[in-house]
Amino acid sequence: MHMVDFSLGIFGCNAIVGASVPHAAGAAFSSKMDGDDRVSVSFFGDGASNQGVVHETMNMASIWDLPVVFLCENNQYGVSTSQEDAVAGEQISGRADSYDMDGETINGQNVLEVYETIQEAVKTTRETSRPRLVECKTYRYKGHFSGEKDLLRDRPYRAEEEIEEWRRERDPIDTFRKALIEEDVFTEETLDQIDVDVKARLEDAAEFALESEYPSGDRAPEYTYSEQSYPNFPAEKY
Repeated sequence: MHMVDFSLGIFGCNAIVGASVPHAAGAAFSSKMDGDDRVSVSFFGDGASNQGVVHETMNMASIWDLPVVFLCENNQYGVSTSQEDAVAGEQISGRADSYDMDGETINGQNVLEVYETIQEAVKTTRETSRPRLVECKTYRYKGHFSGEKDLLRDRPYRAEEEIEEWRRERDPIDTFRKALIEEDVFTEETLDQIDVDVKARLEDAAEFALESEYPSGDRAPEYTYSEQSYPNFPAEKY
């Protein structure tokens, strides 16, 4: 959850709901100050969309014309609370109007629609240095946390029929697989073999982890601090 890789432009996630949204705006601000063409993309859910810091960040991003795309992964539930009970309005993307930015809602289960929409959003944001809000309507089949099924056995918050409907009719892997076959990009046999290969790689990785020794306690400080230094960083500029 807290993985960070600056070489890939990944600033990491945050355990506090919605707290990574201002980080993305901060990165966008630095890009604007540096005069480069980078665009930040912030990922958050429907539950986080109600956090004050998210609204504050969108407001500031619009005022300062920051190159950031706010990407809301709306999976219908904030832990066990339905969007219908916690989010005002039919579309979270409608909130973009309040901050004078463009917003749209798309099918988050459609791989190609998500790809093409975000490509265009990033392109437009790079050209205009204006923030955008994209809401991807999606769904999660499993619980929000590993012990949810046992904990909420006597008070389920959604019907099994609802889960199966999304899985049966809107599963992104199944629908994308069908599209690849229909467009003659891959054969069914090739995709089946990919599934087999991926499963084998996962099983090998799990076996390696289980058979590996636990690291010693004196390794705890490793990777805590960066060994890089930035002697030419113009601190006075900020």
